Amino acid sequence: MNPVSPVTAENLAQRRRHLKRQRRLKVLRTLWRTLMVSGITVGVFWGFTRPIWLIQTPSQVQIQGNTMLSTQAILSLLPLDYPISLFHIRPQVLKETLETSAPIREASISRQLIPPQVVIHVQERRPVAQATAFNASPSSANTPGASGAAPTVQGLLDDRGFWIDQADLTQLGSGVPLPSLTVLGMRENYLALWPQLYAALQNSPVKVQEIDWRDPDNLILKTELGIIHCGAFSARFPEQLAVLDRMRDIENRPEVGQLAYIDLSRPDTPYLQMLKPKEKGSLP
Repeated sequence: MNPVSPVTAENLAQRRRHLKRQRRLKVLRTLWRTLMVSGITVGVFWGFTRPIWLIQTPSQVQIQGNTMLSTQAILSLLPLDYPISLFHIRPQVLKETLETSAPIREASISRQLIPPQVVIHVQERRPVAQATAFNASPSSANTPGASGAAPTVQGLLDDRGFWIDQADLTQLGSGVPLPSLTVLGMRENYLALWPQLYAALQNSPVKVQEIDWRDPDNLILKTELGIIHCGAFSARFPEQLAVLDRMRDIENRPEVGQLAYIDLSRPDTPYLQMLKPKEKGSLP
C-alpha cells in the first residue's frame, strides 16, 4: 500500500486560496455575461428608438397597385400615429384594416430598414355593377308591392359579390367611372349567387343593361333584345341566356313592336308575351 501523505497546514492554505480564485473567476464571468447582455439590450433599444428607424411622416409609406383609390385615401385609413418606430408597426393589423375598411381585395405589407419605409401593395375591388339594395327586413322586402316603398341604399358590386357602399367610395375620393350595368333589389342572400350570375353574363354575347331582382321569384333582364323574364334564378340561367342568343331573329319580326317581354322561365319552351290591344275610346 502507498503511504497516505499527511495533510499539512500549508496544503490546506493552498487549497483555500485555489477555491477562492475559482469563486472570484466564476463571479467575474457571471458579472461579465450580465454586463454584456445588458449592453446589447440597451444598444438594441437605443438603436430602435433612433430617428433613423422611425417613420416620421406618411411620405415614408409607399402605396403600390392602386388605380381606383388615391394614395391619400389609402393613407388616411391606416391606424398609424406619426412618428412611429418601424418595429412597432404591425403588418397584420394594417392588412386587416385595409381589407375591411376599403374596396381592397388584398393588401400585402412589408417593412424596409434602409431607407426606413413601409411598402403597401394593394389589389383593389373593381366594381362591375351599380346596385340598389333593400335596407329593410327580408320579410318586408319579399312582400309583393312593398319594394317601391322600402328604404334602399346605393352601392356597387364587384365580380365576387362584395358590396361596396357608394357613400364610402365617394368619401374616399374614388374617381373610377361607374359601371353601366344596374341591379335593382339586391339582397344579402343574393350576394353568394352573384358570382355565378355575373360569370354567365360575361360568357354570353347578349348585352344586359339592367337586372331587376326585386321579385325573388322572377329575375327580369333588360337586354338589347327586350325585356326578359327568367323566373327564379337557378343553375339554368346560362341556358336561358343561350336560348335568348338564338332568338336574335326576333328583332326582324313585324310583331316585335307589340312584344311586352320574353318569358324564359322554361327555356325549353320560350313564350312571347305581347302587349294587350288598346280598347276603343281608351286614353293613349
